[in-house]
Amino acid sequence: VDDDAIYRVAGPGAAMLMHRLRSSMQVFAAFATIALPTLLAVDIDKRGEAQSLDRLTMSNIVDYDGRFWAHIAMFAAFS
Repeated sequence: VDDDAIYRVAGPGAAMLMHRLRSSMQVFAAFATIALPTLLAVDIDKRGEAQSLDRLTMSNIVDYDGRFWAHIAMFAAFS
């Protein structure tokens, strides 16, 4: 839907809200395309102990493992 059409029908507040939602969606999509492949590759359980989706979670990183820094770097980059 065109911004002008939203402005005419619902007013300037709705047009600004829709603009903000579209911008937020674009930023989220850009961050997700970078962060998801990176963090999933880091989090994969290489020991074979986890099952199903648990193999892809951060819980597979043991204390003081170097892979934890990838999460910290992504947090700092996208904050």
